[in-house]
Amino acid sequence: TQSLAEHLNRNCELEVKVVEENEIIHSGTVYLIPSGCRVTLYALVTQEPVIRLSKEDYDILSPSVDSAMETVAHIYHRNAVGIILTGMGDDGVKGMKTIKANGGKTIVQDRSSLIFGMPKAVIEAGYADKVLPASEIARAIVEMIEGREELRIENPVEWS
Repeated sequence: TQSLAEHLNRNCELEVKVVEENEIIHSGTVYLIPSGCRVTLYALVTQEPVIRLSKEDYDILSPSVDSAMETVAHIYHRNAVGIILTGMGDDGVKGMKTIKANGGKTIVQDRSSLIFGMPKAVIEAGYADKVLPASEIARAIVEMIEGREELRIENPVEWS
């Protein structure tokens, strides 16, 4: 995961890094989940959302995007945008459902995806607002968030 982050940093305008326990989320940063971990976010009343890593044994694949997407949806509601690009199975369906149920938007990559399993599962479940080739996704994200208020936490909670 670290070598992927380093490669992406050489080729991306945004900072790309592997998440760390209790890390505060910063805009303009791409966070990669390390192998064998789950990520959840907690919105504290006094600060920006914090990442919590869990290295417990799970019955399904780790990392799983569902747990991260579900917590993002509950924190940011209509300000969340979920994106599924590639992957096997149906990981992401629950997360995209939760994002949509909380007023957020969703995008999946079309059949040009290297492995079409995850995007296809989201499409078949009816949770994809847009189905696009990878080359059009960045523009779609910008269009979805233009004119919105600055992202803000809508549901802060206490966490220790």
